[in-house]
Amino acid sequence: MKKTIYVFGLMLLAGAMVFTACKKDDDDPDPVDLTPVLTFIGGAGYTSADADLTPGSTFKVGINASENATSKKNIEIFKVVRIFNNTPTTVFEDDNIGEPTFTWEQDLLANTQVGEEKWTFTVTDKDGLIKELSFVITTISPVSSYKNVTMGSYNDPYGSFMASATGTVMTKNEAGGDQAAVDFAFYLGAVNKSTFGAPSNSDVQAVFELGLAGWTTFNNTLFEMSSLNASEFDAIGDSYAFPEFTGTEDDINNLEAGDVVFFKTVNNKYGYVKVNSINAKGDVINIDMIVEN
Repeated sequence: MKKTIYVFGLMLLAGAMVFTACKKDDDDPDPVDLTPVLTFIGGAGYTSADADLTPGSTFKVGINASENATSKKNIEIFKVVRIFNNTPTTVFEDDNIGEPTFTWEQDLLANTQVGEEKWTFTVTDKDGLIKELSFVITTISPVSSYKNVTMGSYNDPYGSFMASATGTVMTKNEAGGDQAAVDFAFYLGAVNKSTFGAPSNSDVQAVFELGLAGWTTFNNTLFEMSSLNASEFDAIGDSYAFPEFTGTEDDINNLEAGDVVFFKTVNNKYGYVKVNSINAKGDVINIDMIVEN
């Protein structure tokens, strides 16, 4: 009987010890974050989050850093690194700050190549503790190219209407269902011969009988003959800055192979059309096109 009481007492003691240990763990304070403080400067003119930019364009970044309120350890190092195609490149580094606060602002250049680039901004305090912020700059081509596109006049088996934003050629019926996307049409005129004209152009409206077809949207694309020749057009790559547009006409006539036409859409997007070929009759045209995104 005594032995049983003795064993039972030991069990009670062990239970109390477990309970006491658990109780102590539950009362342990949460760990204190001792890393330095780092924030982006936000607002107009600053980039502080993922963004899409054209290659080689400028963007401004600012950061504010300060010591941790508990540790009171000075900011010692600030570093900016860009990572493209898994290759890191140090853009800026200051390893001798030694101050409780630090502010940095700079205009940076997006990558000249198309793709995603991660930018990291890192501060290190006197104890070696680190805080990092980052975002991704995606450089996108400012222009889209469409090659070997065939268009026909109003009575030909090819589509006559162009949506330049997507390089889509549409028939009259297709264009009627997506009028807002149509930037220009191609037709063979008795006087004007091979012609590009905007839906706003009176000849285009008459030739295709847009009024009778129930059209209500007549985009006012403007045209002028470009100073570029065919070879210069072909040399345009993924990045291109269009010159000032001065055209005032909503059609351009008497097109010939080798012509490069400059146009501006109703949405103020610029583009070039190079005439690759026109058939003998003048009612079928093959083009290449480059247009702003």
